[in-house]
Amino acid sequence: VMAILRFIQIPEGMREDLVNAGLLVVLCALPLYFWVARGMGKAFADEHMRDFMDTAPDLVQSVNPEGRCLYVNHAWLETLGYARDEVLLLSVFDVIHPDHRGPCKIVFNRILSGEPVKNIETVFATKDGRSVIVSGNINCRFEDGKPVATRGIFRNITESKRAETAVRESEEKVRLLLNSTAEGIYGIDPKGHCTFANAACLQILGYENPRELLGKNMHNLVHH
Repeated sequence: VMAILRFIQIPEGMREDLVNAGLLVVLCALPLYFWVARGMGKAFADEHMRDFMDTAPDLVQSVNPEGRCLYVNHAWLETLGYARDEVLLLSVFDVIHPDHRGPCKIVFNRILSGEPVKNIETVFATKDGRSVIVSGNINCRFEDGKPVATRGIFRNITESKRAETAVRESEEKVRLLLNSTAEGIYGIDPKGHCTFANAACLQILGYENPRELLGKNMHNLVHH
């Protein structure tokens, strides 16, 4: 610094004051630079994360301890039919189906106490009243030992649940049909163990309860 001041011919009496002032500026500037750089880095990271979440196919939401929505991603808005400016007026319980609000409030309090919840299944209600079945994980961010915001990621499993229901209903129809026939019908696994027997089969073999026959080797019971 002194060499620079000599080069630009600053009077010697002023050099020490300028050096002290210059060092003060440098000492202040360096922390300020790193503070700004760190802040810009955090802002960039936050923006990058927000962009990543906004393009995720799953429903992402962040909720404060009072239940108010702090952030939701594009998939959340698209699935539930809300505009982004409407979300700030919503409580998370406004989008939970009325039949599921009670259990969800219990889970919400567990999360605020610090317990992460995984594979929770519940039902959201869209703006126009449709039900959306979701499954996901939720945890809570804490600052100074106090809950600040919950963070949840949910997958829309409505279609898979409907498919499961359709399969169960179809199986039940087949079961009712088989039980209504007068002919004895049974099913076996590759080892010959009984997996199903209709009412007529039970009657023919002298069993009253299907559980008595299930698992038995049918090759030993049926004469060929």
